[in-house]
Amino acid sequence: MKVYAYIGIITKESKKNLQQEALKRYAIKNSIKYTTVFEDKLCEKSFERPHYRALQQLMRRGDIIIIKELERLGRNCKEIQQELQIFKTRGVKLLVLDILMIQSIQGEPLNELLKDTTINLLDYVA
Repeated sequence: MKVYAYIGIITKESKKNLQQEALKRYAIKNSIKYTTVFEDKLCEKSFERPHYRALQQLMRRGDIIIIKELERLGRNCKEIQQELQIFKTRGVKLLVLDILMIQSIQGEPLNELLKDTTINLLDYVA
């Protein structure tokens, strides 16, 4: 099992620092050592994420991916749901620091219900 972190930045250095600090605090608090931290600089016109795609190529069943914000997975609810399905299908655990109840732990029906409900609620609010 490997633990990866992903940071997606939309041209603001302060946003990058917030994500880095949150990932660092979580790692220290939980005695986690990241195998690799992947980082992409995003722009609003294009959602190209070469480092995220590289992470997807590396991740294997049992690995853990940690991100600060759910929005790092996609530009809208549909894209986020598609990415969450990829994690689920591949058996990869996803930890979203801003919403820690969204942890794609395999075989836990209550967790799946909470995750789906939260995604739908976020879509409704957006």
